Amino acid sequence: MAQACSVQTTALEDVVVDHLRHTGRSLLFLWCCVFSHVAFRGITASPKVNATPSPFAPAAVVQAWQEANRLYYAGVDWALDLRDAKFTALFDLPGVPAALVLRDPETQFVLRRERVMARRTNLRPRGTISEVVLDRFIASGLPDLVVVTGRASRLFEKHLAAFRELRESGIAEQE
Repeated sequence: MAQACSVQTTALEDVVVDHLRHTGRSLLFLWCCVFSHVAFRGITASPKVNATPSPFAPAAVVQAWQEANRLYYAGVDWALDLRDAKFTALFDLPGVPAALVLRDPETQFVLRRERVMARRTNLRPRGTISEVVLDRFIASGLPDLVVVTGRASRLFEKHLAAFRELRESGIAEQE
């Protein structure tokens, strides 16, 4: 059970997270963490993953950590396995290379910068969660992003429909 937890600039390796719960309204915050062989299982509280070490870090510090994380991931065969988890809310994985995430392609989507920028005029769903995620992704400058719809969320069907529409329009990838 997590309660108001925050992990910063940590390498999480060879871990199975099984049925993680949280109390209250606070999420598990992961600030500029890296992952190697971390598997999530069961109904799991959705983490808030951040690509920066803190919301107030100077640009030079952010760049240094992002470069260190890039070098770390160069030696990782897979980072996260999300296939056997039902997350409680939609979330994304900024800073975690999409190629290193084992995922359920039906409910977990990949955004790639070149596809988003080339096809975003095809975007029809205004005012949806997918538009919010796309705007944040574009502003981030990241090359790719995994988006996880929360299968254990009461909004699952609505979020899934919005991201399926992105896939149908060629913006999000399935595989």
